[in-house]
Amino acid sequence: MALFSAAAKGDFLKIQSLIDSEDKSEDSGGVDVNCSDKSGQTLLHIASENGHLQTVKCLTHHGAKVNVVDANLQTSVHLCSMKGHLHVVELLANEGADLDVGDKDGFTALHIASVEGHLEVVQYIVNKGAGIEIGDKYGITALHIASLKGHLAIVKYLVRKGADPGKLANEEDHYDYLRSIFGSGALPSYMPPYSRTYDPYLTSPQDISRSSRKSIREETMIISLDEYSIKVSLSPEDEDRAKYITAEALTTVPHDLNLEKDEVIISVGLKLSPPGLQFKTPVEVTVSHSAMFTNPDKAEIVLYTRRTGVD
Repeated sequence: MALFSAAAKGDFLKIQSLIDSEDKSEDSGGVDVNCSDKSGQTLLHIASENGHLQTVKCLTHHGAKVNVVDANLQTSVHLCSMKGHLHVVELLANEGADLDVGDKDGFTALHIASVEGHLEVVQYIVNKGAGIEIGDKYGITALHIASLKGHLAIVKYLVRKGADPGKLANEEDHYDYLRSIFGSGALPSYMPPYSRTYDPYLTSPQDISRSSRKSIREETMIISLDEYSIKVSLSPEDEDRAKYITAEALTTVPHDLNLEKDEVIISVGLKLSPPGLQFKTPVEVTVSHSAMFTNPDKAEIVLYTRRTGVD
């Protein structure tokens, strides 16, 4: 059909000519600028995806509806966000495009721009009031998606705008989702259930008074920092020493820990005080964490420890 071909090529003069000629015909009801193809895509979908700004202007001027969805429940703003066509996103938003509507997977325009790494589109959408914490059908937010794809600039921007890096979806669903996207070979075979992914570069400073709190279960001699899924198990023989211990979650990177470009911290740290305490049996420390590897065969997990003072 001539209209769809013109929309794909960005030939807005051709579209205008077809509209004018149909308007002059006595037997014609005029051009339907909201007609769609077999996939449910309208002329506006096609022009927007291809970044043809003048064509988009022409179509909206003649009544093209900006929130029509195709077979994937995607609107025109989904498609231009995916391609990074900022000026088209701006035009559609100003024409009333819904920036928070989700497609068949629950992806909003912000999700899609974050997947593709289009920082300027992300910035514009957020500044127009798009919901940062909207999750897809698995509860995954734009922040999680940007993190998985390695788009650090977008991650930093979203956190600065208020996205919560500690807010995770249900872990089992989260893991199933990641495996479905990246494949079973791209992830470790096991992720601890209900663990909390932690990256000190992405989080805001924590309230030390909260992170230092501990609860001691006397019958099992476990010191627990539930907020960070940390457990310190002591032998009943060391019960007299347990009451003197202060457990503190370390939420910043030690000054003497120099990370390489391909290294990242995947767990909060732990500090036990006071120094110099001697135990009759080894102390067992459990810190839940999760990690995702694109190349698990070459990945290496390292435990960083150090002693201070008379520790």
